[in-house]
Amino acid sequence: MITPQVSWAEKYRPQNIEDLIFPNPKWKKIINDWISTGKIGGNIALFGPGGFGKSTLTKIICNGILKNAADGKVIKSRSVQEIDTIGEFIRSKPIGSPIKIVVIEEADRLSSQAQNELKEKYTEAFQDHASIIITSNYPFKIDEPLLQRFLYKIDFTHLDQDEVFARLMFILKQENCKVNETELKNWIENNSFRGLRNMINSLQLTAKMNNNLIVFEDISAGRDLENKVIILCQNILSNFMSCKDVTQKKASFINPVSSEIIGPQWTELTQIIQNNYGINYRLVLEEIEQSIRFLPLKNIIRVYLEEVDLKKYQQLHLIGCISDMLKCINEVT
Repeated sequence: MITPQVSWAEKYRPQNIEDLIFPNPKWKKIINDWISTGKIGGNIALFGPGGFGKSTLTKIICNGILKNAADGKVIKSRSVQEIDTIGEFIRSKPIGSPIKIVVIEEADRLSSQAQNELKEKYTEAFQDHASIIITSNYPFKIDEPLLQRFLYKIDFTHLDQDEVFARLMFILKQENCKVNETELKNWIENNSFRGLRNMINSLQLTAKMNNNLIVFEDISAGRDLENKVIILCQNILSNFMSCKDVTQKKASFINPVSSEIIGPQWTELTQIIQNNYGINYRLVLEEIEQSIRFLPLKNIIRVYLEEVDLKKYQQLHLIGCISDMLKCINEVT
């Protein structure tokens, strides 16, 4: 297991803007201006999956602007009560810094009431001497009127692959690893959506297993398994939705294993998730959600996505999600 004390992701975490990979390099100049002048002039929203650089960028901004730790505040519980503590903090002028900064990570987990409190009371009234930074893995869960109060929106979903390659090559050279550069570029192309932290961790693991030789077969197996699970789930939903026989659909929903419509795929899916550990179920659910256009099904999977990290048995969580979507299809069609 990789621990923060020895992981390459922590060892090589960017300490300045130049080392951070952006979806658009123009952001580097804008953020450097914030740090050099000590002024932001608006609120900041950072979007994208975990491991893409949102928290690192937040730390760089705060470290660059705040000259006194008392001028920074981090919201941790995201409750309405804690959101209301922003008021006392933000009304007074900064002590030793050009501005005050409030950080709210995973703002998509704020309740509707907490989001409304933030929008109505704090996002606009104090921008002359304070800025609010929010990060979010799921920006669609944040009310649009609240998002409109954030002038700067940086989406980290897609990183520049050339910069990712350069960063990974730098780390591998520092660690005296041997790697085929063509294979690394191909691997990045197929895995960049997983996030830089995830890719760095995968490279460190295979390096430890192979005496500093990067063997991509070792770190591709997990992704191949996840791809198989995603495809099986998509086929189950597609086959069920395209079936016109109401009787068959009802029987399939009650007993999917014996179904003529989805039986083979269902059996293979349950066998895979029961016999394999380490499947990234958040990734599986995210990819299925992105491939679905039918809004009722998207809403179901978004609820399951919100809860997946809290579940002890995530494979059962996935089965529950697919079952609920089949039930929805059966009722609607």
